[in-house]
Amino acid sequence: SYNSNNKTNNNNESNTTPAITPPTLSFYTNEDQLYSATHDNAINEECERSTVQSIIRGGTTIIGGTAALAKGVLGGVMGVVLGRSSKTTEEEDLMKGMEIGVKNMMDNEGSTMATTSTISTLFPSLHEDATNLPIGTAMFDSPRRIVNVSIDPVDGLLMACADNLGRVQLIDLSTKQVVRMWKGLREAACHWIQFPFTIDNGIQTVKYLTIHSRERKIVEVFRLRHGNRVGKYSAGSYDAQVVQCVVALPGNESFTKCFLVQTSSSTKRCLAKEIMVHDDELNKMVIESSSNSNNLTEDEAKLMADNHQSLSEGTIQLQLLKQLLTSESAVPSDLDAVYVAFTQITAISDLSRALDLLAVASHFEQMGVNDASFHSEVIAHAQDQLNMVMTDEIIVTSNNPLIEELRNKIEFHSRMIASYNVLHRFESGGYCDNDDEEVLTKDKSSWVIEALSWIETAEAVCGQSIDSEIFHYSEPESILSFFTFAKSCLHDGQNTTSFCRNAEGDPSIYLCDSTRDRKNILLHIFRPLTKDIFIFKTTQQIFEHMGLQSDYEILLQYYGEWFMALPKAIIEKECLGIWCPTVRWLHDIVQNCMNDLIQEKKEQIETMPLSPLHKFCSESSDLPRAFLLATVCLEAVHSATKQLEDKTYGLIKYVDCVKPWEDLLRKLRMCLLVALRLHAKPIGDLPLTIKNVESGDSFSMYEWIARDELSFSHNQEEIAALEDASAHSKLSFYPTSAE
Repeated sequence: SYNSNNKTNNNNESNTTPAITPPTLSFYTNEDQLYSATHDNAINEECERSTVQSIIRGGTTIIGGTAALAKGVLGGVMGVVLGRSSKTTEEEDLMKGMEIGVKNMMDNEGSTMATTSTISTLFPSLHEDATNLPIGTAMFDSPRRIVNVSIDPVDGLLMACADNLGRVQLIDLSTKQVVRMWKGLREAACHWIQFPFTIDNGIQTVKYLTIHSRERKIVEVFRLRHGNRVGKYSAGSYDAQVVQCVVALPGNESFTKCFLVQTSSSTKRCLAKEIMVHDDELNKMVIESSSNSNNLTEDEAKLMADNHQSLSEGTIQLQLLKQLLTSESAVPSDLDAVYVAFTQITAISDLSRALDLLAVASHFEQMGVNDASFHSEVIAHAQDQLNMVMTDEIIVTSNNPLIEELRNKIEFHSRMIASYNVLHRFESGGYCDNDDEEVLTKDKSSWVIEALSWIETAEAVCGQSIDSEIFHYSEPESILSFFTFAKSCLHDGQNTTSFCRNAEGDPSIYLCDSTRDRKNILLHIFRPLTKDIFIFKTTQQIFEHMGLQSDYEILLQYYGEWFMALPKAIIEKECLGIWCPTVRWLHDIVQNCMNDLIQEKKEQIETMPLSPLHKFCSESSDLPRAFLLATVCLEAVHSATKQLEDKTYGLIKYVDCVKPWEDLLRKLRMCLLVALRLHAKPIGDLPLTIKNVESGDSFSMYEWIARDELSFSHNQEEIAALEDASAHSKLSFYPTSAE
């Protein structure tokens, strides 16, 4: 802590002192203390001379490309100079305020010292005067504030600082200079990785900085000091952690590793994945150093040179493949040329990268390829290459991380192809709607009738259809191409080498994080639910191949986003019957979820099925569609839990499961009434949703009443007459009541 009250105030001076901004970063080093104690006079002379020269030259050097930091260091140095002069300034107050220590209590009041004299004799070491440590260097860059600091564990020469402005600075502690800066990394934490490499017959330790950005949910690895990025991992969730560990080696040597620890969304278990470094440039230096070593025989040096040549050739083939897949390239390409370029890649790491490039290559559409047939051949070739490599016993026992990476890539892409093929067979099968066929359903329930009435009322009040709020909706009549589907699965930041696995051990393939980007994919995946009752299970088969059949939270989230994008005509025709595929799919989800809870023998069964959709409706600002979605969920919960009540002999009661949804519908009814009474105009800064109303801080019932009265008249006498008539009326209407 800083002691800012150690300056003795003069009675003649004013008691009000100007506010002094504390430095962004301060250094108290052993060199500063030792030099300050032995060369006090020399410091004053040298600082005065260097400061004058610096001012004549126009200031100090700009640090890390940031003028504010340069100005801050200049201010810190001038503060040290003026602090050692006899003249008193604000910087002198600040530098003395940066001294670490406490004041002598005898200087203030003698009685205080007398009071604590007895205690001081018991533990005299605890009451000795603290030693003042003069500040060495300070950086002033308000409002920048350092929030995370990590020092290099190898030799302590480097320090990584993350601030509140999304910057990460690498500081050389020997010179107190910023040698590198990264931008766009908010809520960042820094960790260190070190690897021993044999270069020129000597072991050298290479440092890497691992930066974990919680806001972007990524982990990036950089070689220090000015190396490239050598690794990028997806953190998955906000609560993911990077743990730095020390690994001991024989001979009292050690190095550090980092592990990414995160919780699986399906199994709720903590998964630890080592953050691997793939530094191709450094590996090339090691190969060149080893091939030029005198300790190697002529044959060994030739073998190492051949391996290096094959690595370079493999990289060249990968670059050629990239050119063939780019539409802007002048290199002529066709399927045969692309396949030949892929088969000529020999490096395992490049082979893994090529799989992702081929999956998302939109250039295949110009070649007439829209399905996954070509990618299936690519995966088959990659599997053959992996099987060939695994025949070598030395490679199998080497625990090469590149082998594991390629194996995971092949498994991930195989799952992606299987899920797409199910969707492709459905879309290319020629399924069409039969307008003459009526959906098998019973009489519409009162909730369904009310939902349709609210839609008509909302359209009459707003003067436009509710479909106008749908963002660029278009019925997915064309067949979804494979590269579009793969692009949504291989979104930016996802690392297929560390994907999550479900309870069965299969990889889980999630769609991209952007709701807007994945909406088109969801319209294709859930399209079977708007067709015949006998093909609606196609949607569930797709999710089974994606490994999401047990992740009910994700499935229901996707369902809600898809339902809110449907036009009114499709909802009225295909989604409001108890035997409709849309309701039937939710019916199966409720039963599967309840059966899983029963098999786990939980003492208390969840009494609110489809809770993710319940939350989705509470947070939705599209009230008419939210009312429709809640009605569909109520129908599914009622039919599913009614059957489960008979099978479980009353362990699951459908009355308890239906009640939360009926309460939600009454709350939506109240919000719809208020919104339409006020002509669907914005009320306050936040949208009118159940969640915002229940928070208690966003809306006021009295404001609603006042707005409603003002919509009738601005005459005070007429408003008073209206309130008086309402108070004496025997008729009452409660929108949230069961009646």
